[in-house]
Amino acid sequence: MKNRWLRRSVNAVLFVGLIAVSLAAWALWLGNRDVPPTTEAQRQQAFRRAVAWMRAHETALLRDSNMALWWFVQTAAQRTNDADLRALLLRQRAVATQDGINRLPWWHMMDPKADTLRHIVPLDALEPYQRFLYHAVTCEPVALAEGDTRAFLAPALCQPMLTQVILDDPACTTHQLAGVMLMAHMACAPQHTLPPLAHALLQDIEHQMQ
Repeated sequence: MKNRWLRRSVNAVLFVGLIAVSLAAWALWLGNRDVPPTTEAQRQQAFRRAVAWMRAHETALLRDSNMALWWFVQTAAQRTNDADLRALLLRQRAVATQDGINRLPWWHMMDPKADTLRHIVPLDALEPYQRFLYHAVTCEPVALAEGDTRAFLAPALCQPMLTQVILDDPACTTHQLAGVMLMAHMACAPQHTLPPLAHALLQDIEHQMQ
């Protein structure tokens, strides 16, 4: 009886393991299969759907004070000159002014020359990448457990990929790239140093997706 129970247990474990391996193989294939590039018409259609969604959910969006979100919206409006996005940004600016959000350091994402109160953000509560974003919007390095946020200007910060990305922070390189782009936006570093770093990080992200 004991041997029969043991065999059943082993078979069950092997069956579950086979399913797990099969799912992992399928996910790996799905992420690496060849797909045709999107067309301009498809990109335009996706953009219009996104704008339509934002218009339909405007009330909820205007309550969102995530400046990274609004920075992306502002960048999209500048690149496309979309009337709906420009109108949404005007309403968001009115809400930010009313609620005092435009006095926070994060508002520099929207206006690099804004007059903000820099030392009202509790830096100890921020994750390391958030401290780097704060560094980017204020041009002031922030202390980390070891050193400071200038460490994020190293191209190999998120390498090796296994330990730094897969096992620790899947968004490591993406967060680093966002901070580098913000530093360029704020002119916080010699401009000739940032494009090569951004290019290296984009290549790293592309490698991670393969």
